[in-house]
Amino acid sequence: MTFINSCLKKRLRLKFPYMILLISGGHSILGIVQGLEDYVLLGTALDASPGDILDKISRRLKLNRLSDECLKGVAGGKAIEIIAKTYNGDHQRFNLPLPRSQSKDCDFSFSGIHVAAEQLINKLESENHGNGCTLSTQDIADVCASVQFCMTRLICRRVQRAIEYCLLNTDSRANVIRNHPTALVVSGGVGSNCVIRAGLTEVANYYNLRFVAPPSSLCTDNGIMIAW
Repeated sequence: MTFINSCLKKRLRLKFPYMILLISGGHSILGIVQGLEDYVLLGTALDASPGDILDKISRRLKLNRLSDECLKGVAGGKAIEIIAKTYNGDHQRFNLPLPRSQSKDCDFSFSGIHVAAEQLINKLESENHGNGCTLSTQDIADVCASVQFCMTRLICRRVQRAIEYCLLNTDSRANVIRNHPTALVVSGGVGSNCVIRAGLTEVANYYNLRFVAPPSSLCTDNGIMIAW
């Protein structure tokens, strides 16, 4: 880990401390890196990971059965992103509730998105009973866009909360947060999602933090992400 941090700092010229966000199919970790082997964990997933939730919703929508050429060789969260973009999914059509919206900590909870999406899909299928419970392509695209938007809001709000916490609790004499973060470093497969990435970039810019992330095409490579 020391070697990886050293390489990362040298390659990207990051200055300590910086905020890290790992969002993938197995993890949700938000923290501060203050130096080599000096980490402060600010938040983690209380239930499922974001990638796992996106994969489950993708399977529920049967995206792997769609014959669209754009989905060839693609599944899970990436399929949700592609369908929402390709068919101009309307993220405002379905207002999915934001899990733990009143919580003031930095922990994530994604299971509520899965439950809300499942209920929405069941409702739409019931309304389409005359068509064999098959959803239209536009219905699917709108669900995908709504899920993607809700997850983006959730992640961005937790990151914003973490930044605010650092700004309010920084003390150079303390043993916890000694200085304000200089950058937001994102990794993990979910970090490849363009909508989520755009939202995190806006949050970073608002707080004058540098946004750092690998190219989206590399975010789903486990080996590269471990090295990152």
